[in-house]
Amino acid sequence: MKKLISIALMAAFFLSFSTLKATALEDLLVSKLGIENEQAAAGVGIVLNYLKTTLTTDEYKTVSEDIGDEAYYIKEAESADAFKENKTLSKYCKNIQNTKAPGLLGSTSDYFNNIGIKSDKVSGFFNTILQYLEDKGAEESLNILSKIKI
Repeated sequence: MKKLISIALMAAFFLSFSTLKATALEDLLVSKLGIENEQAAAGVGIVLNYLKTTLTTDEYKTVSEDIGDEAYYIKEAESADAFKENKTLSKYCKNIQNTKAPGLLGSTSDYFNNIGIKSDKVSGFFNTILQYLEDKGAEESLNILSKIKI
C-alpha cells in the first residue's frame, strides 16, 4: 500500500511540474498581451503547429524541446478549435485563390482569430515566445527562429 501511495505522489508531482512549465510561458503571454491563459496555451500550440511545417525536423525538435510541453500546447489549440475551418468565409472565397501573406501572420491569422486573438497581436505573441526562450538561455532555438518571417 505504501508503494502505491508513493507512486501516486510521484505522479502528482510530475504532473504538477509539467503544468508549472506550461504556466510560466502562459503567464508571460497573459501579462504581456492581456489575453486569457487558455488563449495563451492554444496560441503556443498554433505557433508550434506552424513551426512544425516550416522548420527542419531537427530544428523543430530543438525549438519544441526548449518551449516544452509540445503535446499540451497542441492539444489546447485543438480543444479551442483553433484549426477549424471558417465555413462562412470559405463559402464566399471558394473560387478565389489563396492570397494569404507568407509567414507566421499570414499562415496562422485564421487560427488565432478562432481563439479570439486579433492578427495585430500575433507578432507580439511570437516576440513574447522569443523573450521566453531568451530568458531560458535557449540560444540555439533563438538562432533557428531568427529566420522565421513574421
